[in-house]
Amino acid sequence: LTSGLGSALVAAVIGFLLYKRHRRHKEALARLAREREEILNSGGGKTAKVFTGKQIKKATNNFSKDRLLGTGGFGEVYKGVLEDSTVVAVKCAKVGNTKGTDQVLNEVRILCQVNHRGLVRLLGCCVELEQPLLVYEYISNGTLLDHLKSKHNGGLTWIHRLNVARDTAEGLAYLHFSAVPPIYHRDVKSSNI
Repeated sequence: LTSGLGSALVAAVIGFLLYKRHRRHKEALARLAREREEILNSGGGKTAKVFTGKQIKKATNNFSKDRLLGTGGFGEVYKGVLEDSTVVAVKCAKVGNTKGTDQVLNEVRILCQVNHRGLVRLLGCCVELEQPLLVYEYISNGTLLDHLKSKHNGGLTWIHRLNVARDTAEGLAYLHFSAVPPIYHRDVKSSNI
């Protein structure tokens, strides 16, 4: 009886400590999300739609590898489907990359102000997870790199290539000269067009 009571007491103490730890972690994440939202909204102007972690996990099937669109120096991009059937691209910074976190928040603040037909639109972000996420419109017809490599339909004609070059130049000119503050992409390549 005494050993059973002692075991129950030890189990109760361990359970209580685990509960407190879980609660503290949850409160820390909530505090971090509030701080990030304040940073996002501090610049004035348009603000980003804020998605919950639950919405993004559901949209990407919990970041399933079959939804992975690509990876880069910044992190990974996943295809997602929101509850309203909107198809999105979710950009995730590498875990533990605090510079990535700052970059994401800065990117969100700036991209909320950007509106150009040749630039992918930022739909919102998620700031409640350990790493903030960017939610973009999904471009279904692939990247320029996909089309340049394609053997299907003979690839791109020279007219199409010139149109892509002109549209890219117009988008960059908008970012450099019309956006306030100016935005310098620093990673212009065929897989990002």
